[in-house]
Amino acid sequence: MNVVLKTLIVSASLFLFNAAASDASVKWWRTVQAQAVMPANQDTSGLCSIAERKLRAKYSDLTNIRSHYSYDMYRHEVWCYVQGQTQQ
Repeated sequence: MNVVLKTLIVSASLFLFNAAASDASVKWWRTVQAQAVMPANQDTSGLCSIAERKLRAKYSDLTNIRSHYSYDMYRHEVWCYVQGQTQQ
């Protein structure tokens, strides 16, 4: 009897989980990004904050923000790439 009750509880919870997962209102996280660029001979200390502000202007629920710099030696430019997660 106890095994039957446990089986019914597991079956019911699996059904509820699948029903919730197939609901159209469930939103998935997606990765979004923005970038900013400046000539290398300027002060680039605020470059990533510029890129982050661009991203936050588009998405209000931005989380898990990561940034990295890149240097283009042919154009003498510094790039900052910012990525984040959103559900919008």
